[in-house]
Amino acid sequence: MNLDLTGRQQNILLAIVLDYIANADPVGSRTISKKYELGLSPATIRNDMAELEEKGLLVQPHSSAGRIPSELGYRSFVDFLMEKHLLSEDEVQKIKAINNVDTSNIEFLMEQSARVLSAISNSVSIIQFPEANNEFVKHFQILPLSDTMFVIVLVSNTGKVTDYKIKSDSPVDETFFSHITNYFNEQLVGIPISRLKDKLKQILKNNTEFDDIINIIYQNIGKFFDNKKNKFKFVGTSNLLREPEFIEKNKAHSIIDFFEEEENTNELSEIMGLINCEIDSIGTKILIGKEIKIEKLKDCSIIINSYKIGDSINGAIGILGPTRMHYGKSIAAIEEMSKNISTLLYDIFGFNNK
Repeated sequence: MNLDLTGRQQNILLAIVLDYIANADPVGSRTISKKYELGLSPATIRNDMAELEEKGLLVQPHSSAGRIPSELGYRSFVDFLMEKHLLSEDEVQKIKAINNVDTSNIEFLMEQSARVLSAISNSVSIIQFPEANNEFVKHFQILPLSDTMFVIVLVSNTGKVTDYKIKSDSPVDETFFSHITNYFNEQLVGIPISRLKDKLKQILKNNTEFDDIINIIYQNIGKFFDNKKNKFKFVGTSNLLREPEFIEKNKAHSIIDFFEEEENTNELSEIMGLINCEIDSIGTKILIGKEIKIEKLKDCSIIINSYKIGDSINGAIGILGPTRMHYGKSIAAIEEMSKNISTLLYDIFGFNNK
């Protein structure tokens, strides 16, 4: 896409986008003439605004109102006119303060990162939990809670502790747990977490002594890992409802419904996951309005980046806001957060960050 505009038209478009982002009110020619030192009369600005509208870069929401940027106008702003934004020292320190949280709990670390990103951008933040190919089983233990209920404790090399409560259809002898715990440790210690489900299936196929209990464990852990796969955290959905664009009840209900339906958030997560695979070649990705290809988000934009450690760990990170979002600040925030998460994961997992 080429920006086929005169320098004057570019300045007028830039002024309208920046003013509308800041105030959420349609922008008229007199506003531009008074607020921005363009050295142009309202009449000249008005003529150029009409041309920008003809080119599809501006729209006039009401006949008596000024103009607002169209999706194409925002796209032109992002691709050609937007200046690089620098975060304040306070905002940078808020991101770096995440480094002081308990790094033994990866999920808490990611949730805290999402909360900070949402606060800085005043938008919805979306963070994918790390997909680690180099996280493996360090210890496996089964503990009885009752004669038909027991808990599996799984400890990884990163210090992450996960437990699963499992119910058995028939009573299990308490002395049995020590025996099977030893067996599982022999079989599972050193196995990558990503291969745990496959390894349990292999054990189930080759073992007859514990087949009933192994099958129960396999089915339950399998469900757990299926639910955890590509897990995304959404934080700050209420921020969207405070924006003028979503004051109308119908639009507010549409956004609320979107985030309450798991099928919808899974669709957005899938889009982010696909883009995450291309981040190395495209850098930060911005989807505006209908580019997201989700009807309920047609009045929104999303900025997507990723955190990464070599080929071992990666995940997507995003900011979702109205199309009128502060693109420069959001891009700066997501890029700074991406670097911070990558550094933290490097320290936790101890890989070479290539």
